[in-house]
Amino acid sequence: MITIFDLFKFLMLAFFILLLGSFGFVVLADKSTDTALKEATKQTMYESINTGCLRVDEAITIDKAHAKEVFPEKYASLTNYEDGETDLFIHKIDGVSPMMATEAYQSIETPLHRAFKFVKRGDDLKGKAKTWENNIGIFEATSTEKPPSAEYKGYTKEGEYINDFQCHS
Repeated sequence: MITIFDLFKFLMLAFFILLLGSFGFVVLADKSTDTALKEATKQTMYESINTGCLRVDEAITIDKAHAKEVFPEKYASLTNYEDGETDLFIHKIDGVSPMMATEAYQSIETPLHRAFKFVKRGDDLKGKAKTWENNIGIFEATSTEKPPSAEYKGYTKEGEYINDFQCHS
């Protein structure tokens, strides 16, 4: 015979399983968002390098317009979690000193949320789980000195900068 206490234990077990499943769901979505954001930022920076400036001035610069266009495509191709809404932001792209700051919000519907929505029989249940990631990609120089064979005329002897990313011969 089933008692009220057995029914209570069953409901608590079911709630605990839903809670654990929802936690695992959020962790998976968070890891996917983190990995996709880091890789998308890195790949966007590599793809947006201004090769003309690299050849002429031996300096890495980023084409800002190309980076803004390519970043959402790269993120979409790298994410493996597609059940939810994603908001992508590019906070800063610095073309001269190559740096890109990005941010992503992922809102997901967890199994616990779906169970409550099923019980309530409505779609007005608020409070989806959200994950948040940010990333800053920077290209750093390994050496601050030019090789002796390169004739770089970017600075005067007084230390003034005269080479506005133009080739001087």
